[in-house]
Amino acid sequence: MTQSNTKIPTPQQQLALPFSDDLEYAQEELRWVEARSERLALQHEIQEEEKEKKGRSRRRPRFDMDDDSPRRMAQQLEKRIAHEERLRDHLDERLRVHRTSGAFTLALDQVVENHDLGALERMLILLAMAPCFSRSFEQLYGEISGEGYGTDLTVHVAFEFAEL
Repeated sequence: MTQSNTKIPTPQQQLALPFSDDLEYAQEELRWVEARSERLALQHEIQEEEKEKKGRSRRRPRFDMDDDSPRRMAQQLEKRIAHEERLRDHLDERLRVHRTSGAFTLALDQVVENHDLGALERMLILLAMAPCFSRSFEQLYGEISGEGYGTDLTVHVAFEFAEL
């Protein structure tokens, strides 16, 4: 009998519950921001590797590349894309449940509503607050921007993150 590689979802994954407080919501959003940032940093690394092969790279890659690396990086990228999508889907479902449950209004929802903000502005608020929770976001922002070192949120990083 062959054993399945599918993971059994945790009870929280099986049932989307309203958020208990704003901090729990922020942590979930930041997990998604981190996953998306890691995916974008890897995409940038792949693009730089392709440019290096053509002699047009702006910086030295983070990894020593061998003949297998492009294939492995592509596989890693696929995994990161799937992880990012799973996180976003689960978060969106929890948001839907929270908003329809009659629970308290999330602070970010209130700010967005009070100031008539859209999805892009909401995302920018999340990006701006991420380094307040962990400095690792500065490093990720630097990797997204192509600088290779930690940086604050910039217009370039925001546009890259929004894939504009």
